[in-house]
This record gives sequence, structure tokens and C-alpha cells, in this order.
Amino acid sequence: MSTYSKYTANVNGKFIDLHVISAPAQNITLQTINSKVPDQNNNGINGSFYMFENGDLLSISVVNDYVLKPSMSYGGRYNVGNASVSIPKGTIVYDGAESVVSHQIVDDYKKLAVIKRYNYWAQGGVSMSLRDDANWKQTMAAQDLPAQDYATTRSGLAFTNGSMPYIYGIVTTTACLPGEFRAAIKTTFSFDDAIFLDSGPSSQMRAVDSNGQTVKITGGNTPQEMIVFY
Repeated sequence: MSTYSKYTANVNGKFIDLHVISAPAQNITLQTINSKVPDQNNNGINGSFYMFENGDLLSISVVNDYVLKPSMSYGGRYNVGNASVSIPKGTIVYDGAESVVSHQIVDDYKKLAVIKRYNYWAQGGVSMSLRDDANWKQTMAAQDLPAQDYATTRSGLAFTNGSMPYIYGIVTTTACLPGEFRAAIKTTFSFDDAIFLDSGPSSQMRAVDSNGQTVKITGGNTPQEMIVFY
């Protein structure tokens, strides 16, 4: 069962609120949606980057080799950049056969390394490189993260491995730069790694707190894909 918690991190005197939903990796799935995340029946956060004009997903979103919504305008390519070309980007992959989560940098779901193609899910974004402080900015720029230079609300996906791998969906309602969001996460948690997901009005969440109250973070956009936490 998914759990929700709220944290506040102090990053150079700036207080950044982090809303976090978590669940075992085996309890995560991806689904297409056509309305805001808080309006869904399931708990979770927004998933892929997408095009406003036609809803094409621009980052990998796949379950058991089934692509949630092919990017028709981009010839079926994934992890697309501003120049409409495929760019290898950070992707969190749960391999059900191995019961392990990994961070892989690929531009096409067919290149994902998993044991069994019918027992995995993968969500693409932009590498947060939590264990590479020296090079994370260069990696972020190379992977073409939107909103690199201005403060906005943000979302991300993180993981920890162990006897039971866990996935963490993170949304901040505090307008911040990518480095501030990353620093808030590193200050608060000890994740194995994480990726940036869509930001600004797409940063949305639905969760249930410890008192049984529904938590809704509603943005102005309508995400096309949702990461569901059971």
C-alpha cells in the first residue's frame, strides 16, 4: 500500500516543501490519463513529458514491452529533445524477474536491459545523477531538461534497492531551480538515484495521508500519463 509524507528541506536558506508518495516497486504501474492526476481514482504522480498539441509522450513509458502511448508525430521515437530528435535520457526501470530497480540512459524502450520483456516497467525523464555532484549539471543539459534556468514547481521519481525495492514520487509545490530541487532531495533522503519528471503545471499528485485524508496537488496542465502507486 502506498504511503504519503511531507518534508521541508532548507537549501541555502530557502525552504522547499517535498510531497512524497512511496510504494514497493512491484506495486507501481503506469497508465494513460486524459484529466488531471488528482481527478483519478488511483494515487500517484504525473509521468512523461508530452506535447500540448497532440498529447504525444516524449519520454519512455512502457509496461511489459507495451508502450502506453506511441509518439506518432515523432515516428515512435522516445526521450525526444527540443530539436525533435531522440536523446538518451535517464530512465528508471523495474525488472520484475530480478526484483531490482536501475537507472538506465537510453532513447528507446527496445534498448532497455531487462531479464524478461513481459515483466518490467520503465519511466523516462532526465537524470538527476544523485551520486555525481561534479557532472550532474552537464548531464541535465545534455538530456535537455526543460525549465533549467528559472524557478518553478517540479516533480521527480527516485528509488532504493534492497530486499524490497521502493519507488518514491516527489512533487515540490515550492518554485525552485533544478539544483535546488535536487539539493532538497539529497538533504532529506538517501536514494540510490532519481530522475526529473515534468515540471510547472504538470507537477501533480494524488495521495492519502496517515489520517486517511486525500492529498491533492493540482497543476494547470492535463498530463497524458500517470505513475500509479498502489
